[in-house]
Amino acid sequence: MKLAVKKLLIIFLSLLCLDKFCFSQTIDLGMKNYKTSIESPYRLDLTKDLIASGSAVVLTGIGFYIKGLRTPIDSDALLFPDTSKIPSIDLVAIHLYDKSFVTASDVLLYTSMAMPFISFIDKRVSGHAPQIIAMYFETLAINFGIQTLTTAITSRRRPYTFNTDSVAGEPEVSFSTKEGIGNRNSYYSGHTSTAASATFFGARVFTDFRPHSKLVPYVWVAAALVPAFVGFSRVEAGEHFPTDVITGYLVGGAIGYLVPTLHKIKEKNLSFSPAYDGKGFYMCYTF
Repeated sequence: MKLAVKKLLIIFLSLLCLDKFCFSQTIDLGMKNYKTSIESPYRLDLTKDLIASGSAVVLTGIGFYIKGLRTPIDSDALLFPDTSKIPSIDLVAIHLYDKSFVTASDVLLYTSMAMPFISFIDKRVSGHAPQIIAMYFETLAINFGIQTLTTAITSRRRPYTFNTDSVAGEPEVSFSTKEGIGNRNSYYSGHTSTAASATFFGARVFTDFRPHSKLVPYVWVAAALVPAFVGFSRVEAGEHFPTDVITGYLVGGAIGYLVPTLHKIKEKNLSFSPAYDGKGFYMCYTF
């Protein structure tokens, strides 16, 4: 008789938790079925987002102002460049100048910037498009603001301004090219940082919406490789030193990853369930 009563109590307590169990199963099915809409894992804060975006605009404005105060590089410094202060890891770049890689880096950059929108194919993501687009523009604004100000402050010369190599008796890089207006925008690479911020943002959003997807590892591999190829192209083009693209990769990737992280809703995983150990009933909780 006592055993029958215990079984009835187990069934009763289990039924009390049935609604919670079914709810969790609904969530799991929603994550695996691309046609099922789920709640966004992100939350926008109008005040904080406006402050972040506004600060990025201010940084950009200051950067452009500083750049406007620059004077041209001295002619003697272009004709007889001093490479003694260039780190050994960067010296290889002063002998690289292939403009076809400029085109390649541009194509890869625009491709990387479009990658986050591929996730809109998924109904769960496209249903929250305005929110994700707002976060994406905030990511790009912060990246551009920091990169613009850093480039303005450091005022590092591009590798091709140190290039004294010749091709068929002619300078590989013309003097007029070395005098170009953007020849002090080397540190750090804007192409690389923008590509990294875009791809890492897209990968983080995809992962947060589809954590169970088998595509997650491949998405992150693509997110890592595309900006790496952008950076490689910028070095081969003579536009940046290796340390320029490494810095751009790290900064851009960090921004692309952190912006969705800071907007993510913190989960409160506290649950109760009945249990029986052969001696009596008790409630256990997990968090």
